[in-house]
Amino acid sequence: MPKLLKTIKIEGKIKTKSGLHIGGMKESFKIGGVDNPVIRIKIGENELPYIPGSSIKGKIRCLLELEKGKDKPCDCNNCEICMIFGSDGKDKSITRAIFRDAYIINSLGEDTEIKPENRIDRITSKAEHPRFIERILPEKEFYQEIILNIFEGDNEKELLKVLKHGFELLEKSYLGGSGTRGYGKVDVSDIIKNIEEKLK
Repeated sequence: MPKLLKTIKIEGKIKTKSGLHIGGMKESFKIGGVDNPVIRIKIGENELPYIPGSSIKGKIRCLLELEKGKDKPCDCNNCEICMIFGSDGKDKSITRAIFRDAYIINSLGEDTEIKPENRIDRITSKAEHPRFIERILPEKEFYQEIILNIFEGDNEKELLKVLKHGFELLEKSYLGGSGTRGYGKVDVSDIIKNIEEKLK
């Protein structure tokens, strides 16, 4: 086991730029509600939407792997992707990055909308019954924290650069479901700037 040398705290805001849907438990909603609610967490008397750290971590890892032409999770144990996100290979690598859940900052009670989605049969042009999907509204901000553990022998700057690039790819892609239908555009420039400060 290599020696842990330091931990780097990376933080910043994730801002939604279009409706964002990360699914939650339907049972937690009232009868007659939406077909696909967003995931929520109970804080005090309120149930607030949030972005699970696993969703952010998984999406960024996937985008980095796709860029390298990999169609399944890398398990080489040697590349920066495996070092940052961990590996399920024969010799499991140490996961360097801890992605915390991202909690809403500017909740005003109206944090979500219900959007009806129709599926059109391309042969008959007939619309099926609409499904009602809950989405987090645009311009909502969430606080994100990542802890990057640096072990003996690690190239700190290279790991930070890969993580920064992953967030840059996320801005060009989408977070959550239905991204090809316009959902999930996010602004993570605040986090990217924070990583850039660590690289100076």
